Amino acid sequence: MIFILLKYKAKKYKTYLKLTIAKIKSITLLPIQPAHILKILELPFEHNDPFDRLMIAQFLEDEIAFISNEVLFLRYGVNRVW
Repeated sequence: MIFILLKYKAKKYKTYLKLTIAKIKSITLLPIQPAHILKILELPFEHNDPFDRLMIAQFLEDEIAFISNEVLFLRYGVNRVW
């Protein structure tokens, strides 16, 4: 399973993101499980963004590879494709 990291900060990308998602036939949302929350507690505190820390915990706990240019995630030992 590969998780595609879709995160945007600038408002100008909102329309592009909606169009991109519309082109994808099937999207499965990754639910937050208690094991993911417990994994967050084990992570070293090298990154302050709670949303990113949750995703890192999900990647590690569920052994998921993800597609992103986010280099900081590699410090946690996640499997990044790209």
